[in-house]
Amino acid sequence: MNAKKMIMIVVALMVALVPALAIAESGDSDADVHISGNVTQGSINSSEGGTIYVTFSSDESVDMEVKITVTNPDASKEYGSATVTVPANSDSYKASVHVNTGATGDFNILVTCESASGTETTTALITVSASVWSNWVTYLAIALIVILVVIALVLHSRSAPKIKADTTFTEIEGKKGEADSSKPSRKPAAAPSTEKKRYQASKPKDEEPVKAEEPKKAQNFTELEAEKKSKKDASAEKPEKLKYKSSRRK
Repeated sequence: MNAKKMIMIVVALMVALVPALAIAESGDSDADVHISGNVTQGSINSSEGGTIYVTFSSDESVDMEVKITVTNPDASKEYGSATVTVPANSDSYKASVHVNTGATGDFNILVTCESASGTETTTALITVSASVWSNWVTYLAIALIVILVVIALVLHSRSAPKIKADTTFTEIEGKKGEADSSKPSRKPAAAPSTEKKRYQASKPKDEEPVKAEEPKKAQNFTELEAEKKSKKDASAEKPEKLKYKSSRRK
């Protein structure tokens, strides 16, 4: 009876160990696609996160898809994940995964890689720095700069000379109308008549108008006296006008 019980217990243990052995074999480092080298990191901050790099090697004759998941050591919190394609027969393929811890400091991470050839895990230590935008001093500095710029613009606008607004098109047209109305209207000169044109055409070009001779002016005293005497004699020769006297008595 005791022997039978012992046999039953052994068989039960063997049945229970078969799945565990299969899982252990699938996670063995001798898989066709496996992690080669250490996990490295780029710049990671607490606000925007950053990138870590996982290097793979593959013995497969075809490309293999690998899902990478980054968590804390007990896998209770996920920091990031990505699905990458590892080329066939690749000795060193670097895949990138974006991670964000949401806090600053050093973090131990667990990197789990799942593919058709099995599952493989590795651990790494990453350092997360503080983001510039997480510091209140940054926002205070920006606010001060904006205030100073506004004050400078206000002072400049007050000190700048005032410029009159440009004259509008309507005002320009109105001024033109006033200037036109103030000018006297001029009639165009009449064209010369046909008779005048014929006369001007028949007139000799070299003919000059004869000027009337001006009387000679006295040059000395003797000539002046002679001129006066001749004027006196001329006036004496004129007959005197008869004066009419009325015969009526007063």
